[in-house]
Amino acid sequence: MKKLRTLLSLSLLLTSLFSQLISLGQASRRPDQIVLYNNTVIEGLISEINETLVVYRKVSAPQGARFQVKKSEVDHVRYANNDIERFDGKGNKATPAKRTAAPVASAKKPVSARDVPVRQAQPQAADADNRTRFGLTLGAGGGLWMAEGESSDMGLAFRGGITAEIPLGSSVALAPSVEFMQLSQGESPSTVALNYGVATLAIASLYKPGRSVNLFYSAGVYGAYGINITANGESATFDEANFSPLHVGAELKLGARFSPAFTVYGQGNYGITSMISVSGAPAVSQVTFGVGLRYLFGQ
Repeated sequence: MKKLRTLLSLSLLLTSLFSQLISLGQASRRPDQIVLYNNTVIEGLISEINETLVVYRKVSAPQGARFQVKKSEVDHVRYANNDIERFDGKGNKATPAKRTAAPVASAKKPVSARDVPVRQAQPQAADADNRTRFGLTLGAGGGLWMAEGESSDMGLAFRGGITAEIPLGSSVALAPSVEFMQLSQGESPSTVALNYGVATLAIASLYKPGRSVNLFYSAGVYGAYGINITANGESATFDEANFSPLHVGAELKLGARFSPAFTVYGQGNYGITSMISVSGAPAVSQVTFGVGLRYLFGQ
């Protein structure tokens, strides 16, 4: 009986010693390195690489919990024996394992899986910059009226107001604006100025980073409402002057966009109105053209 107890104690001692030796051998194992595309280096003991994941344990707990990182986020792994296995960003093996003389130097401190958040692909700068902006617009040029083949004298056209840019995707945006426009024509013995409030709805191109200058285009429709008519320091409404205050048309802008904020463009408008409120009066068309500037805030 005494001999049996001695053999049992010796067996337990040997088992404990053997377990400690195994743990010591595992703890002394050099760590593997998992290098992500963002240059983060994770040191651990790789236990499995499957179709989608790289699975590993902490160096300090070789028998502890297992951690994982998406294979699509891994650029390569360097094993403790300095063999390297690279991936193509889709989780596929890119090149056969290669042996090198020394491990890759990393300026960053190795971290555990808990310290590494799941990272998504970074959007392109153009997409990141696509947000609703508001700004100012200012333009100047010329204009005239035409009816039954006859045209008026050339006048000066000024307009300015507020505008917005509301992205509809990665290339185009909705570009509404509300402006004040004045078309003034010299008529002896005085200059007559027609003052309008103009609301425009257009589709415009978005700025694309990476180019010093972008082609800018905008096409849309507008509606104008006559505010008043001035001459010789006096003012009258359109109704008082027997003019129709409503005016509708289309506009086109072409130009250059130098940044997400600043645009220079040439502008042309063509519209139709029934200028004289008399039954049977001919339709009158109006044309304005010129150059303009647009500046959007919210950089």
